[in-house]
Amino acid sequence: MKDYVATNGSHIIVSIRGTNTASLASWANDIGFAFTAPSSSYYPGSPGKVHSGFYGAFQDLRADVLAAVNRGVAGGYTQVLVVGHSLGAAIANLASVYLQKQLGSSATVYARMFAPPRVGNPDWADYTDATLGARSQWMAVADDLVPHLPTLALNFRHSSNEVWMPSTSAPAVWRTCTGQENEKCSDSVSDNSAAKISSAHSGPFAGVTMAC
Repeated sequence: MKDYVATNGSHIIVSIRGTNTASLASWANDIGFAFTAPSSSYYPGSPGKVHSGFYGAFQDLRADVLAAVNRGVAGGYTQVLVVGHSLGAAIANLASVYLQKQLGSSATVYARMFAPPRVGNPDWADYTDATLGARSQWMAVADDLVPHLPTLALNFRHSSNEVWMPSTSAPAVWRTCTGQENEKCSDSVSDNSAAKISSAHSGPFAGVTMAC
């Protein structure tokens, strides 16, 4: 995984690279579903379990990201924004919760995740909600399959605060849904088995299209 940490005058911004959309189909087919219990030193008090592959990718960049963010906080920044797309969005979930736990009251962490796969089990979703609350949001577009992997049947679950764009042709129209796995948002597509590998995975997300 690759990450980029910068400042924009008001926030420390942590950006995590996503999946190469040219190989999206093979990535979706090869994704693993094994759970692992994350380190209690990273996530104190968490009863949750997370996707072992995503957790491994997070650990590859964890120390470097924390060091860079700590330098920004030492320089006077108190707001941290973590963003990512696709696989990068899954890592952004893990990183944003981790950073908030490590930084404590010295900084406020926000997460914006675009087309994320599910990261952990219901206890992890609850832990994300308890740690970040409304500061964590994730976005899905139309019939994109990736936000529905790994499946609910395998006991994976998204955290709250989904924003769903029902159509790629109307990027200014979106629906904000409360709670976890709200069936009025993108789950309304997967419930009908209509979610699929599609160009919707790249957006547009409220007008912004992801590209390598």
